[in-house]
Amino acid sequence: MIGYLVNRLNRELLSIIKKYQPKILFLYRGSHIEANTLNKIRILVPTIYIISYNNDDPFSTKYPGGIGGTLIRLFLILIFIIHLYIEN
Repeated sequence: MIGYLVNRLNRELLSIIKKYQPKILFLYRGSHIEANTLNKIRILVPTIYIISYNNDDPFSTKYPGGIGGTLIRLFLILIFIIHLYIEN
């Protein structure tokens, strides 16, 4: 069942990319997105920015900032992406 769901997720992502031709694809914990799917996306939309973010454990006491620090880092990443988009 899990293999079927992962395959379906990848097929549906390709279908959405094909339909909307986005300039940015932001994957939050994209561990179920297959490399082959990302390659097909690059072929469909060669100029797309593919960003993957995985925050691991935002509640860990080992890393300062906790969830607030994670959100600040995510916000800064998005500002950088928007800057890249505007320049091009």
